[in-house]
Amino acid sequence: MFETPEHTGAETLEAQERQFFQKLKALPFDLAKKWEDEFDNLEEITESFFSKFETFLKSRSGALSNVLEIEPGLNEEIVAEIHETERVIRETFGDPHHFLGNGKVAEVYELPLAPHLCVKYVKDNDAYSEGNHLRTEFAFLEDLREFSAAKVRTPLPYFIRIHPSEGHSYGMEKIHGKSLSQILERPAENSALIELSKNSDRTQVKAQLLEYIKALHENFKITHGDLFLRNIMMDNQGNLYIIDFGKAKVEQIGEDHESRRSVDVATITSEISKFFEKLDKLNIK
Repeated sequence: MFETPEHTGAETLEAQERQFFQKLKALPFDLAKKWEDEFDNLEEITESFFSKFETFLKSRSGALSNVLEIEPGLNEEIVAEIHETERVIRETFGDPHHFLGNGKVAEVYELPLAPHLCVKYVKDNDAYSEGNHLRTEFAFLEDLREFSAAKVRTPLPYFIRIHPSEGHSYGMEKIHGKSLSQILERPAENSALIELSKNSDRTQVKAQLLEYIKALHENFKITHGDLFLRNIMMDNQGNLYIIDFGKAKVEQIGEDHESRRSVDVATITSEISKFFEKLDKLNIK
């Protein structure tokens, strides 16, 4: 709190005013400007204004101290990577030169300093609000962390970081592989995954993905809503993963569940067929 010297009321207000302007220097420009404008528009300077400002500072300090939420049970190496990743986000958020990847709204980035995790970072909160809030999306990963079906699963969630000015992000397990769309788009970089895909049992791949999606529907009442090739990953051993729950929904009473479920099944069936058709046209030596 502001110090309150035992002097006259006028002297006390002068001391509070000096501390007020001193503390404004530590705030981001926009926030400081807001409080300075409010001070300038006061008809009368009172202790209640300074008390309100102090309450704001305490609330902001508490919010920032709790901005990073780490999943329990992680090993020390991953926790250390998370804290180092947060430092990079704080210092360089929004600067694509510090991340590997690019995206118009939200993208998953790999950081060399954190070999066990990757970060989904939202650059455009207004555009991203058309889908799930990042906290909602992260909650889906938490719900599914112990779930797999037909050897298909989602990446493990590691941390979430919600910040109004530095951008929202969450960290998850890094899958050593590529999305099926990336495999097709960059064949020269992904020759090993192309070879692995060409030698895979195509009927089995489709059956595995369909079994996972149907189990997701039945066991969790979750529909994915975006099962295109960019959201299906294959790792270097041929294991499959479903990612990006930004458009996923939990089925609610009274909704047309079957319609959304049918879209999931039809989309992934069509996408896998397209993947293998395009794969056959690639000639990588």
